[in-house]
Amino acid sequence: MWQYMDTGFQPAAFNMAFDESLASGLGATPGRSILRVYGWRPHAISIGFNQRMEDFDTPALARAGIDIVRRPTGGRAIFHAHELTYSVVLHAEGKGVREIYRYIGQGLLRGLQLLGIDAEIFVASAVELMKRGVVTGRCKTYRPGVATGSFIVPGADFEFC
Repeated sequence: MWQYMDTGFQPAAFNMAFDESLASGLGATPGRSILRVYGWRPHAISIGFNQRMEDFDTPALARAGIDIVRRPTGGRAIFHAHELTYSVVLHAEGKGVREIYRYIGQGLLRGLQLLGIDAEIFVASAVELMKRGVVTGRCKTYRPGVATGSFIVPGADFEFC
């Protein structure tokens, strides 16, 4: 069973803490999957799990009104501004990251098609995806059976929340 959540535009720390709490709480509810959509207000930089906060000029970011937060997933820093971000938290017993991506990607593809958008799934580097203005994402397995991923629709300037 899927649960849909729209938590609106929130500060970076709230967004990451909320996703982590969803993943932590999922184990107690077998069969439950969650799709959450949200935005970032103020704009923010999320850094990858293995990046060092000391590598960023946090006082300058604060003066510019930009939040900074660490994601539970890997990868490099991402600037979050005009976009729709969503996270998926689901039970993933016996599934690898590629299979989870495929499952989520097929659902996303179907949703876009239902909206009348001519969409396709293709494998490419994150740089190529960003240049093409399409959905990108990250995935993390918290413990056996629970996976979470966040995907971004770059350049989207919608008031969805």
